Amino acid sequence: MPKGIYKHKFKNISGQKFGKLTVIKLHKRNNRKVILWLCKCDCGNEAVRDGENLKNKQHISSCGCLVAELAKITSTKHGKTKTRIYRIWSNAKQRCSNPKNTKYYNYGEKGIKIYNKWLIFENFWEDMGESYKRHVKKFGEMNTTLDRFPNQNGNYCPKNTRWATYSQQNSNHSKNRLITYKNKTQNIKQWADRLNLNYGTLYFRLRRGWQVERAFNTPKITK
Repeated sequence: MPKGIYKHKFKNISGQKFGKLTVIKLHKRNNRKVILWLCKCDCGNEAVRDGENLKNKQHISSCGCLVAELAKITSTKHGKTKTRIYRIWSNAKQRCSNPKNTKYYNYGEKGIKIYNKWLIFENFWEDMGESYKRHVKKFGEMNTTLDRFPNQNGNYCPKNTRWATYSQQNSNHSKNRLITYKNKTQNIKQWADRLNLNYGTLYFRLRRGWQVERAFNTPKITK
């Protein structure tokens, strides 16, 4: 090493503990005053850390296991992150509060809001969880939707929110989509009943851009 490269003094912190990391020995230092230390984590892994970051209480001191552990706790504290009701809640919140959401123009931009208490999922589950389970038991999970009722232009709040089937929610819309096929004009619900198709199936076919002929005449899938 060239002489003079380590002119600045530094404090030896070997043996000291920061968070979950115990400093073992000096790992590397350079003329930019960056001092790296080899550390051992409580979990058994080794990690190299900048001495300044170790002493800065704003940093999380671990090999990385603490960050992963905290993320896991945050995402699974209610155990419903991957459930349909969580997705329904998250989508409703995004529609009302995120300008980048593709449906924001029809919700948040129009002043439609989600009840402040419901901005936290646990509170939404506390108020709507039992009625959700009853609705699912009666109509099925995939035919359970969050509907603003009786005021379709109102906010998502306890007095204006219910669980509804796709058919019920479609009937609550101020503008039902009318489709003309073979000289007959009806809304989607009426066509679904006439063709003996599940309303949700027909609705999503048309929503995905299927041509009417294909949407109406493709047989429903049966198990």
